[in-house]
Amino acid sequence: MIQDLRLALRSLAKSPGFTTVAVLMLALGVGASTACFSFLNAFFLRPPPFERPDELVSLHSTEDKTPGLMRLSVPNFTDYRANNTVFTDLALHLFLGVRFTEGENNSILFGHLVSGSYFDLLGVKPVLGRPLSVADDVEGAPPVVVVSHAFWQTRLAASPEALGRTLLFNNVPFTVVGVAPAGFRGISVIDAPDYWMPTSVYRSVLLGQGLEFFISRRAVTVSVIGRLKPGVTLGQAAASLKPLSEKLAIDFPADNAGRSLRLVPIAQAMLDPNRRSDLLRAGNLLIALAGLILLIACANLANLLLARAGARQREIALRVALGASRGQVVGQLLRENFLLAALGGGLGVVISVWLRDLLWALRPPGFPDNMEVNVDGRVLAFAVSATILTGLLFGVVPALAASRVDLIAILKRVPSGDNGLSIFSFRHVLVAAQVALSVVALVIAGLFVRSLNQASAVTLGWNSRNLALMSADLVQSGYNQTRTLEYYQRALARLRTVPGVLDVSIASRPFLTGVNPQRTIKPQGEDEALRTRGRFMSFAVVQPDFLRFMGLELVAGRDFSVDDNGTHPPAVIINEAMARLAWPGQDPIGKTIKLYNDETPVQVVGVTRNIRDVELRADPAPFAFFPVAQFFEAANVFHIRTAGNPTDLLPTLRKELQSLDPAVNLRSIDYREVIRNALWGSRTGATLMSVFGVIALFLTLLGIYAVMAQAVVQRTREIGICLALGAQTRAVVGLILKRGVIVTGVGVLGGLAAACGLTRYVGSFLFEVKPTDPLTFAVIAGLLSGVALLACYIPARRATKVDPLIALRSE
Repeated sequence: MIQDLRLALRSLAKSPGFTTVAVLMLALGVGASTACFSFLNAFFLRPPPFERPDELVSLHSTEDKTPGLMRLSVPNFTDYRANNTVFTDLALHLFLGVRFTEGENNSILFGHLVSGSYFDLLGVKPVLGRPLSVADDVEGAPPVVVVSHAFWQTRLAASPEALGRTLLFNNVPFTVVGVAPAGFRGISVIDAPDYWMPTSVYRSVLLGQGLEFFISRRAVTVSVIGRLKPGVTLGQAAASLKPLSEKLAIDFPADNAGRSLRLVPIAQAMLDPNRRSDLLRAGNLLIALAGLILLIACANLANLLLARAGARQREIALRVALGASRGQVVGQLLRENFLLAALGGGLGVVISVWLRDLLWALRPPGFPDNMEVNVDGRVLAFAVSATILTGLLFGVVPALAASRVDLIAILKRVPSGDNGLSIFSFRHVLVAAQVALSVVALVIAGLFVRSLNQASAVTLGWNSRNLALMSADLVQSGYNQTRTLEYYQRALARLRTVPGVLDVSIASRPFLTGVNPQRTIKPQGEDEALRTRGRFMSFAVVQPDFLRFMGLELVAGRDFSVDDNGTHPPAVIINEAMARLAWPGQDPIGKTIKLYNDETPVQVVGVTRNIRDVELRADPAPFAFFPVAQFFEAANVFHIRTAGNPTDLLPTLRKELQSLDPAVNLRSIDYREVIRNALWGSRTGATLMSVFGVIALFLTLLGIYAVMAQAVVQRTREIGICLALGAQTRAVVGLILKRGVIVTGVGVLGGLAAACGLTRYVGSFLFEVKPTDPLTFAVIAGLLSGVALLACYIPARRATKVDPLIALRSE
């Protein structure tokens, strides 16, 4: 065996150019596939790092008229925990930001508020100290905290004496009692918590509306996990909990009418269950396109091996003449081919690490930097499997074909005519298949590019030009309503004096940041057929001049004014989608709505055009604006319009606000970054698909060129005779091009047919572009045909340079 491998190595070393090209092509295909699989593995296949994870489930609320899965309210969680018979225990967790004071510095750190049994329920043991306990979760218990491993290393210098140290959160001293294991994130693969606190401290860390929602039965604010009792299945647990959810709907109809409970296995809850299927489809799409690249590389390499076999016919014939059997010849060729595959696969694993880092640089906004996407045993197993499959795909047929030799004809140097390069030869079939696969990859890339163009050109409905955002965290700084309103007025006056600032306004939320606070509304004259009972409506609380400031167009009624304050009836401005939903075919001006838990009627005074407010892809949803003087919001965002580049002014703007209160945490961003984040999906999809498409195109053109060039070499004698007899250059070029045109045409038509069937799977990722967009199909077909013909023309043109005397003498 060792001797056979040495022979295979010597054979490959004799053709360094061929070996290098083959290994690089394989490495690119295996590397791309392995890199994509490593992400699929990290997010979907890696088993949850908990004790007996198959017993763990995530509990979610559902509502008849609200799509998707929601969290639970704390009172409902308490009732489910006390009255169920199928769980050993339930625990809640809430991701939140808390002000952390270290010396004279303040910052917002994010972590989890959890039940005392949280760590025990998951079966997670700290690497230092102890976990939170039920005793910590009793009202009046001393505030304690478990910190993350990363926090322990960076903030506490990885000191074993960190236990017992006091940390200041929201000016409340917390005692460190434990350090979580390295890499532990809770039940989310995306969260990057710095700490875990017991729910007993919620009044210290939740302020304003956060505190109000935490104790509300209506507000769905907390995530809940449970461990099933031994022998209890998911279906049995769901059936057992159904009467409990029905009883809660009867006992608390204002809060729970139409709500029920859904159980999700913990492995499926570690990514947002509402978006998990979309993310999984995106991962599968990447894997599929990487697989296309690998298939094209295999077809290319098979063609190169078939061409190499033609050049090695005399060598193989000599081996047969010296007594080698066909099986021995095939075995030796297969060893060479699998050695190529092994070299390509090994280099592919190295390339996959680089590609993984490149792909991670394109991660969605909000993903933490310290996510672990490692090359573990499962990823290596995938790479080995891909390498073996690749060796079979490109190695077997060429080895069998090369072993079929006409011993007498080859040893006598009798020409073999076309040597299998007829229009229906296996090599031409491979090229046509490459062209078809390339068409599919390029069509998908073209659709994503078109989608990006459509998303970039979408009308937002508001003016984002030269806009900066700044938020002041007054809630975490302990401001009450009076101090908050005073701060905003002083801040507005101060910011308007900054040179380069054109105007300033305030809203409780900016558009397109993914932040989507909602309230339940009941319109005047509500009819159940309108499906508005219990419906969540997106909203923003704004300054009276905010609509003018943002360029929002009023289609009916009036804008807010300074008179919309506490001494006048509450007012609201809604969008067209809300008007159509609540009062179809009617004039909404003067109508009223009621907010959940508030019987005060709020009068509609205006209607705006629909806008893109949460994300670009979403259809316009019901939306309302409330005046800040009537609906207080503690957390607001300054919207600052500048004369020039907003980024240049951010340091000055920050300095002005810090002068009002240095203890207030400030965050700022240029709105162009918000727009870029909103376009992330379209831009990343277009980038990745285009890269895959270009690689597929390059490999396909390489395959076409190789086959046409080999045809020219093998038809040198025929071409020489034609030229000696006076054939025109045009006729010789046409002779060679004919095959290329037919092969390319068959491949393009086959690829377009395949793309028509396959692109429907990417339709959900496209923005205002049909999966069968005719313009994209036509452009790709024309582009690939033109470039493929160029790849055919180069060897065809070279054929006209053949010297007839040299060609005939060589025979």
